[in-house]
Amino acid sequence: MGRNSIQVLKLVGFLLVSILACGIVFSAALDPRPKYFVASHAPYIPSQSVQDSSSWGTIEDLSDDPVVTVAAWSGKWNNCKADSRSFDMRTRQALPSEQRDEEEQELLTFPGGDQLARNAVLWNSLRTRFENWRPLARRDLPQTDQSTRLFPKGFVLSPDLRFFAYLMKSGQPLYDQPRASADSLAIDEIETGERVCELPGVSEKVFIAPGGRVAVSLIANVEQKEEAGRLILWDLTTGRRRAELALPQYLDPQFEFSANGDNFIARFRTPSGIYRQVRWWETSSGKPRGFISDSFETVLVNAASTVVNHPMDFRNLGVVDSRSFVFWDLATGERTFEAKWGTELPENVPIHQLTASEGNPYLAAVIDPNYGRTPPGERAINWILIERDTRKSGVPLSQVLVADALQRRVVARLPGRSVKFSRDGKWVATIDEQGIVRAWQLPFRAPWRHVVLYTELVCFAWFTTVFVGTLIRSHRGKIVAIG
Repeated sequence: MGRNSIQVLKLVGFLLVSILACGIVFSAALDPRPKYFVASHAPYIPSQSVQDSSSWGTIEDLSDDPVVTVAAWSGKWNNCKADSRSFDMRTRQALPSEQRDEEEQELLTFPGGDQLARNAVLWNSLRTRFENWRPLARRDLPQTDQSTRLFPKGFVLSPDLRFFAYLMKSGQPLYDQPRASADSLAIDEIETGERVCELPGVSEKVFIAPGGRVAVSLIANVEQKEEAGRLILWDLTTGRRRAELALPQYLDPQFEFSANGDNFIARFRTPSGIYRQVRWWETSSGKPRGFISDSFETVLVNAASTVVNHPMDFRNLGVVDSRSFVFWDLATGERTFEAKWGTELPENVPIHQLTASEGNPYLAAVIDPNYGRTPPGERAINWILIERDTRKSGVPLSQVLVADALQRRVVARLPGRSVKFSRDGKWVATIDEQGIVRAWQLPFRAPWRHVVLYTELVCFAWFTTVFVGTLIRSHRGKIVAIG
């Protein structure tokens, strides 16, 4: 083999290295592929075309198995109903519909009821307890005045499903009498049935913090009237009021505790304002901690230590998405930083359905180019999986943008118009316009791990090329040093 042949061999090796190096960069930038997918037969139909026979799908729940529950909505836009269908993503098979009795159907109407229903031991214990209490609480009422409800008025579950609360009158659960007749509210432990605390004079809704240390109750009629609101913070270890939390005049309130129970958060809209406001207080003292005045959507991330606010810009009677996600420290109430995502899209394309993973520092939001614009019956095409068809048709598809809240970067763009994280943080599922459900495993692959892998492959290929070249030259008796 001559020197020219060796140079050609080197050139081929360098070309191979370059090609594989480009493969490294390209593969690191690729979106992750779904681990499972299934057709749910619940395609997306734009709201302006929804009629009696139409249906469209949203992801209702994602368990850890993973099993995806799709709500297949049908009916007119102002009178729609949902038919839940569950799919085992590993087998791609629809699961048989669960037969639920009236009492279990009633349980599902309460926040957290679907999770409690999956725990047969806790659910049967709670059901038996109320079945025994109900006759005693109604013994002084005429038979005609008795409803068939299992749960008394004021029934709520704590977010960690360890406690439940209900209104009482004269020491008995309140069933068929007005809420205003209640003289106290009881908070019990679900597993043991032991009484945690009894709050005197409470007749309205209560929110129990995870861990059962504190609770917040509403003042009578505060949810219905457009008036300044007052909330009472209770110490459940003593049964006494700890503080009063004041709110301005508001509408459409939403209340919740942070996952660790250290903060109580209120989201609301003022009668004269366009934006939603967010306020939160520390539960140890009732002191205000933070205030956001321009909220559109907010979620909690990073082990419930950070509030992420997605503001919306209203200008000239139109809506312009700010594309910004502002991070606030829940403990200090201070604004820490702002991230811009989705800036390559036109201004009038909104980012909505902001959601967060409990088990991973991930945020997800839906980018829907057809929001409020898609003609009736027009079906968008998946631009990620069928990119050429999308370019030909010119029809953009909504996508799910997933970002790492801690590293402040987008980690994936997934096809879909509805998104849900599993509670253990190991899965995320999307459903697109064609009713295809995809389950993605978390965390998404780390590009640097693949860079190392491909680098090893490149080195192996290079040394293999050099070795083969050396053998060829040795065979011909012309061993030439390779420089």
